[in-house]
Amino acid sequence: MIKTFLIRVVLAAGLVLAGVSGAAAGGHGHWGHGHYGHWGGGHYRGHHGGWHGDDVLIGAGIVGGAILLGSLLTAPRYYDAPPPVVYYAPPPPPRCYQDRVYRYLPDGRIQWGTRTTCY
Repeated sequence: MIKTFLIRVVLAAGLVLAGVSGAAAGGHGHWGHGHYGHWGGGHYRGHHGGWHGDDVLIGAGIVGGAILLGSLLTAPRYYDAPPPVVYYAPPPPPRCYQDRVYRYLPDGRIQWGTRTTCY
């Protein structure tokens, strides 16, 4: 849980920093040996440092995209509902039949009885 949160924070921070640095270096902040013989930036094509209209739009788009991406990554996970509980009727009781049967004993007599058969 904490590991996932930290990964998302680092990802969002990286996207924001990459977007802001890309917007700031979009051709308006000439770094290195400037036009007037000094190091640093600020004088390039008539602009005197700071944020300009395009830079603000690019930065806002990247920050907005990072926020949107962060909200999509942290969206709650919905799990499927458990299957419904199905109750089955108990099986019908067995049907039993009784038959009158007989057998012959070794001395020749006949023995009668009742046999029960269930299905």
